[in-house]
Amino acid sequence: DGANWKDNSGWLNPGTSECDWVGVTCDSTRFVIALDLKDNGLSGSLPPEIMLVNYLQALVLTENTIGGTVPSELSRLSELTELVLAGNDLFGTIPAELRNLDLLTKLDLSLNRFVGTIITEIGSMSNLEQLNLCSNDLTGQVPSELSSLQYLRSLNLASNRLLGDVPDAICDLGSSITRGGPVPEMIVDCSVACQCCSQCCEYDSSSTAQCCSA
Repeated sequence: DGANWKDNSGWLNPGTSECDWVGVTCDSTRFVIALDLKDNGLSGSLPPEIMLVNYLQALVLTENTIGGTVPSELSRLSELTELVLAGNDLFGTIPAELRNLDLLTKLDLSLNRFVGTIITEIGSMSNLEQLNLCSNDLTGQVPSELSSLQYLRSLNLASNRLLGDVPDAICDLGSSITRGGPVPEMIVDCSVACQCCSQCCEYDSSSTAQCCSA
């Protein structure tokens, strides 16, 4: 529904190169490497055809009203380093296929309606530095597999319905970026026991659009 976007410059003009469309960044060879359409009035669902943008490195669609589930086809974007879908109306479970995004450094799915547990496959994203799953409806415990994220420097799991405690293996995680020591920013709900978190937040089930942050 590009006609209803806040800014659709170029998108509805068949004579304009996609490199000149608003929100699109191309490299020197004219391949699309970034798509940033945050707060631009997007709705509908994420099309599986996004996988055809083979060289995409950043997909930022924050603060729109995109609904539906996250298509597993996103996992075919092998060059992707940044996936930011925060502040939409996405639901369902987090696709396990995202583990194939092994170049990803930032994953932000906060402020949506995801359910189920935190998938253990996230622990396979060996280059991940920032993980934000705040303000969804995730349940279960914090998986110990997250302790494999040696470059992690920011973890926000607050405003969910998680139980138990943060595993010692995560608290013992020495971030390679900080040359040892705990993850610099780690936020969970106060109902989750954590000896190494930088902050805990009181979960308020009456608020559907909050994301506790440092």
